Amino acid sequence: MPDAPAGSEHASLSAFIDSLWLEEGLSRNTLDAYRRDLALFAQWLGERGTALPAAQESDIQAYFAEIGRA
Repeated sequence: MPDAPAGSEHASLSAFIDSLWLEEGLSRNTLDAYRRDLALFAQWLGERGTALPAAQESDIQAYFAEIGRA
């Protein structure tokens, strides 16, 4: 399991997941998968010196390209 994002990123992730649950009524499994995927993306960004809220479309594209090679 990935390390949890630090500090405010963890709080932001939790708030986002909570809002999905409240607004969309998504299942626990779906919410857990979103949380895991976003935590992995946040970790990947952090290793490159970028915080999750500062991510750009190019970061997302680079992430998908990298995980697609794995």
